[in-house]
Amino acid sequence: MALVRRGHSCLPLGGDKRPTRKWKQWQTALPTAREVAQWTEAVSIGLVTGEIGGVVVVDCESMVDAAWTIARHGQPTCCSVRTRRGLHLYYRHPGWRVPNAQRVCNRYDVRGDGGYVVAPGAVANGHLYEWRSGRLSELSSCPMFRREWLPEQPLIEVEAHDGINAFPAAVERAMRYVDAVPGAVSGQGGHKATYVVAATLTRDFGLSVAQAFEVMRTWNERCEPPWSERDLLRTLENAAAKGTKSIGSKL
Repeated sequence: MALVRRGHSCLPLGGDKRPTRKWKQWQTALPTAREVAQWTEAVSIGLVTGEIGGVVVVDCESMVDAAWTIARHGQPTCCSVRTRRGLHLYYRHPGWRVPNAQRVCNRYDVRGDGGYVVAPGAVANGHLYEWRSGRLSELSSCPMFRREWLPEQPLIEVEAHDGINAFPAAVERAMRYVDAVPGAVSGQGGHKATYVVAATLTRDFGLSVAQAFEVMRTWNERCEPPWSERDLLRTLENAAAKGTKSIGSKL
């Protein structure tokens, strides 16, 4: 009901994340309090995507796919939810019908009009779908979903800063690198440690700033305290522009 009060339609889900009831009516109208009270069989709650709630979700099955997708689109979003293995990336609905699509570029699914995802804050198969960044209240600050991200349209290529398009292999290796690097600690050389990671990603691995930013966000969760996204971007841009190492030396 908290989601409904914010203007987002919902539906009841079973243990297999499938709807337990016919839900076509909730694609165009919000469920009532009486209807929600009848969902006694629900194991979890789904968020209806599309025009009804003004949201389109790009579902990435892994963190590597999420990094690749954001780098390819060049559109980091301020609202994302951690799934069991990957991310749900939230975008504003563009106002035209967004069809659902599966395995676009073998990397992500699109949940638009007539679709749904496990709602943020819900538990499915023992996993809490919790916010990694942002909230639904911040959806108005998210980028708008673009037609080019659907499979029937050519996808937008994002050129890396030095003409090298380093995905997916370089992104995968870069993520293994950051998994092995301790987080930066304020007062203990944190600025230098952060710059070293930024330089390694943008120079040694040849990642674009957009690619490196998404990889670095995973590492940033271990920093004490975590850096703001603005500071991370500034560090990455400086490292990409001023670094002295040759591009792609670790490839």
